[in-house]
Order: sequence, then C-alpha cells, then structure tokens
Amino acid sequence: MTVVELAAYRRLMGSVRLDELAPTVAEILDTLMACGGALHRTDVARRIAERRGVRAKPARQALEAELFEAFDRYLVFAAARPQAPLMHLPFGPGSYRWALTEAGRQLIGPAETPASRSAAG
Repeated sequence: MTVVELAAYRRLMGSVRLDELAPTVAEILDTLMACGGALHRTDVARRIAERRGVRAKPARQALEAELFEAFDRYLVFAAARPQAPLMHLPFGPGSYRWALTEAGRQLIGPAETPASRSAAG
C-alpha cells in the first residue's frame, strides 16, 4: 500500500478502526452464522454473554452496549468501503435485527453447492 493509498484509506475510515472492532465483530459474525444468519440483537448479546460466561446484570449490560456499538461502528466502516459488507440491518435503519449478507455467509461458512447438498443427504 502506498502512502497515498494509506492516507485515502484513513480518510475513509474516519474515527472507526476495524482493528479495534475485529474481535467483537468476529463474535457477532460467528453467532449470526451459528443461528442461521439472522437474529435480534438482544439474542446475539445473550448468546455471546453465555459463551463468555457473563452472568451479572451490570456486566451483561456493558457487554450488550459493547456489541451494539461494535455493530453500529462496523456498519459505518463498511459503508465507506468498496467491498460488500458482511452484516446488515435486513429491515432497514432503526431495526434491531442483524443479519449476514451473502458476502458474510461466504466468508464465514463453506459455500454450499448442489453437489455438496446431495453428497450430504
């Protein structure tokens, strides 16, 4: 990457740094994939809290806030990139349902083909 490309990349990123979000975003992606690709955001938070062993109400609320912020920041980051986003709000802005996009499904899970379906069945 050249210095000019790096400067343009940083301008597109604004205040969002994907490296700060990556572990949390990866957990969200993994949870969505495990649940069929779409889930209400509170269910995503509940499942991640269970996986992390977070039980106390204040800690669960803090985790929920972290996840919600990471998802929102990811959407801002993804909107500024030419590549297809991995997640989206399938019911539009203001909805609380999170879902994988086709690009997200392809990144997270193996591509399913008619041949692989018939071999599995």
